Amino acid sequence: MTKLPPNVVSADAPPASLSPDEIANRIKVMRRWAPFDGLGDDHLQWLTERMEEVRHAPGSALLQPGEQPLHLHFICRGNLRVEAMGKSRHNKILAELGEGGCFPIEALYEQRPVFSSFRAIDDLVTWTISEPDFLHIQSVSPHFASFCEGRSATLLEQSRQLYQSQFAYNRADRQSLDSPLAAMVEREPATCAPEAPLRTVVQALDERGVGTMVVVDGERRPVGVYTLRRLVEHMARGHYDPDEPVSAVMNPKPISLPANALGYEAAMAMASNAVRHVLAIDEQGHLVGIIHERDLFGLQRVGLSQISESIHRCTDVAALAACAADIRQLGHNLIDQGVGAEQLTQLISALNDQLTQRIIDLELRATGAELAGIDFCWLAFGSEGRHEQTLSTDQDNGILFVVPEGQTADSVRSRLLPWALRVNHALDQCGFTLCKGNIMASNPDCCLSAEEWRDRFRAWIETPNPQALLNATIFFDFRPLHGEVQLALSLREWLTGSASASSRLHMLLVDSALERSPPLGLIRDFVTDDKGCIDLKLSGVTLFVDVARIMALASGVGESSTRNRLRQAGAARRVAKAEIDAWVNAFQFLQLIRLRNQHEQHVHGEEPSNLVNPAKLDAIDRKILLESLRNAGKLQKRVQGWVGAKAGAM
Repeated sequence: MTKLPPNVVSADAPPASLSPDEIANRIKVMRRWAPFDGLGDDHLQWLTERMEEVRHAPGSALLQPGEQPLHLHFICRGNLRVEAMGKSRHNKILAELGEGGCFPIEALYEQRPVFSSFRAIDDLVTWTISEPDFLHIQSVSPHFASFCEGRSATLLEQSRQLYQSQFAYNRADRQSLDSPLAAMVEREPATCAPEAPLRTVVQALDERGVGTMVVVDGERRPVGVYTLRRLVEHMARGHYDPDEPVSAVMNPKPISLPANALGYEAAMAMASNAVRHVLAIDEQGHLVGIIHERDLFGLQRVGLSQISESIHRCTDVAALAACAADIRQLGHNLIDQGVGAEQLTQLISALNDQLTQRIIDLELRATGAELAGIDFCWLAFGSEGRHEQTLSTDQDNGILFVVPEGQTADSVRSRLLPWALRVNHALDQCGFTLCKGNIMASNPDCCLSAEEWRDRFRAWIETPNPQALLNATIFFDFRPLHGEVQLALSLREWLTGSASASSRLHMLLVDSALERSPPLGLIRDFVTDDKGCIDLKLSGVTLFVDVARIMALASGVGESSTRNRLRQAGAARRVAKAEIDAWVNAFQFLQLIRLRNQHEQHVHGEEPSNLVNPAKLDAIDRKILLESLRNAGKLQKRVQGWVGAKAGAM
């Protein structure tokens, strides 16, 4: 008989004493629940003969965080609560399990301690399976193994949400950027018909105590927006006519999003369009409500639209440098509010894009006619190309241009390079440090014609070498940022098709990616440097970035962001959604803890870095970090198998 947990109230006789009828009854009960409903008769018979019935008193803890589980429990009667052991005085309830529930599948599958507390709510009766028997049935039943793998994948999503919530403000009225817009609408918006005179509109705004009037048609579809701010502008110019219909002076193109869009999508729209509100509409286009910037960032001293508007008004680099500082401060504020890594990096990247675009516009204006007649596109590489910029970043960029008839690539390049150098230095003044590897548009090797870029990529694909692999990690992540966007889109389409056919490139990229493995030890949880730290960028985030790039190139996926590459390439490989979610969640958690670390370094006046000491993390953070790095190792093995199989079939 296997050893029972110490909190057991009583236990039945050893399994050998079960009668055939009792075994048949257990099989009948278990067949009603996953994963046992998919097991064969022989496997179920083998399991039930080895089960022990265990009774637990109400309120007793079956497992505590950090404890190594010895059994799989199947609940045949009663209820159990799974609690997260976090920093809050009241532990977050992750789940409640009743009849047919199994636990702790994730920990047994991963061969690790549990993260949570498992506590009986009432009189609880479980049938237990020993760890060796659990591992055996997993090895002989693909169905059982697949179920366990899926359950393990969901753990990271729960853990990521818990971690994120620990740093949010404890305010009941605060909406999460992960909330749908419909949930953020707190009051009926002010509306009027297009023919309403301005006098009536202004009076209605004053009576309602609001600043925005949504102009709707007869079916309540938005056709425009009028604001008190617009009124002030008209009055200042002497254009105010109180009897004029609002349709003549309204903004006829309001920014609208579906009511089921998320808060961070609204934030992105506000930042990109330099507005302070968006309209939420239903599937038929009817107005649901209006979402203001204050609804998303109630405690923000530096707002998205404020920064965006300031960027567009800037007339020199010094003013833009102040905007760049505001962007970084906004990032720190968002971390304090518990915003997730994906939303945060996208918002930062969106504002940085606007700042870069403004710098380019100002420098183009200063250049005058010097670049007239040249069609070109400014390219973003690296983390900027992937929309994954953090609070501390350098610049990686280039130029793609078309050679006008009668000219040469060298002659066009000689005109572009001095201007590109001014842009690079302006970005440096705004906090985007010059690239140490000189991956910048002012470098002749990064300022190429469309034909030259194709020749460069073709050489890397057809005759890959160590330098080609290094270039692949930067240049293959490009996206257009300013200018003739179609040039970059055409290059991306060509590259996607060409790279997907090069098995040799894929194999060498895999070999290069596997040179760096997750910093996990056999004896200790983590392998650290002499100061006890892990570089979360090189030894964590980059593992996912590299593999996602390989998967995208091999699968013909044209996306540049790591998250979208994992999702689309994984789907193309018909990987289970739960496993893909585990990859994405692990990547996002590493990004989140990396951002949090940079934020805390900033608060303490330290130079932001990617070095994190796992020993200084609390127990839950440390365990989730461990799980995330394990997922990186699993993903590396996955892509190694895929590329190896593809190469073998050639």
